[in-house]
Amino acid sequence: MAVKKDKNTGTWYFVLELGKDANGNRKQKRKRGFKTKKEAEAAFAETQDMLNKGTYIEPSKVTYKEFIGEWLKTKKINIGPQTFEIYQIIVNTHIIPFLGGLSLQNIKTIHIQNLVNDLVEKGYASDSVRKIHAVIRNTLEYASEDLKLIPINPAKKIVLPKKKSSTEITVWNEDQLKAFLGVAKHERTYNIFVLAIFTGMRQGELLGLSWKDVDLDGRTLKVTQTLKGDAKEIMKGAKSKTSIRTIPLNEFSINALKEQKRLQEKEKNEIGIAYNQENLVFCSEVGTPIHRSNLRRVYNRLIKEANVPKIRFHDLRHSHATYLLSKGVNIKVISERLGHSDIKITLNTYSHVGESMQKEVIEKLDHLIN
Repeated sequence: MAVKKDKNTGTWYFVLELGKDANGNRKQKRKRGFKTKKEAEAAFAETQDMLNKGTYIEPSKVTYKEFIGEWLKTKKINIGPQTFEIYQIIVNTHIIPFLGGLSLQNIKTIHIQNLVNDLVEKGYASDSVRKIHAVIRNTLEYASEDLKLIPINPAKKIVLPKKKSSTEITVWNEDQLKAFLGVAKHERTYNIFVLAIFTGMRQGELLGLSWKDVDLDGRTLKVTQTLKGDAKEIMKGAKSKTSIRTIPLNEFSINALKEQKRLQEKEKNEIGIAYNQENLVFCSEVGTPIHRSNLRRVYNRLIKEANVPKIRFHDLRHSHATYLLSKGVNIKVISERLGHSDIKITLNTYSHVGESMQKEVIEKLDHLIN
């Protein structure tokens, strides 16, 4: 009899034969605590079926917290430091507090659905909820498909909040860019804005840029490191492997960098030994990294003075790419300049520019016929 009643507790349990171990000893699977005979028989049948199909895995005592920690170590090999930092934040802030105490074997779809529901109720944006779920799904896919530690991925059939339709990005046109730079030219941070507009570099890449990566004679700079958001650490590498790149510079950017070097030399001479030798291109008057919040305050003030539409600092990057696209620059060149990991990202991000260019093509064709 595979299903039996425990006379001491009044509950039911089942015993399943698992064959023999390497030493020829008999192996059994015993599970207790079922309230009814019917529940025990159903669990027995399910386990027996998995055993017959070869999908049965002996339960592990490893907690999800322990497993996800090992998963992060493996993931770190193939992703950039910034992306890894985002994964860490998601795992430590949202996943471990809710699911970390469960054993890997015992995580069910309902547990993950409850986490998603909780995030939605707390007001998290749909994109954020989807990113958190994606991390959970990836970890459990690794456990089920790659390591065969669990038979199925319980994160697959989760009801997620609707994905918001992407809105058209906001950028400045040529006149607005000129108006902003015209107002900003007397600011100490002017050269940061010049490089942002003319290279499309991310804010962290600009604030982490080192003079060792600037070649004024060769008219290029290399993106090899970034400044963390708290301005306390320079991270080697970039957002992804393709974000580590060489960017050719135009004359205006070269002149801005030369002016930046003259400004720094003047400040170094004034401050002397107290000057912080970080060798950063863009830094404070004493050579320390610039905090993003300080740069943002200057940026927002200049927007008001220039009387241009308010856009994020990151939208200067979008303005750079949009301008190049509007001038007919090859999409692959722009993708490499921005450090996108895939040209599809560039195409999807700036599809609105492609649509406007299509209209221009039609107008040119009509002009040719006329």
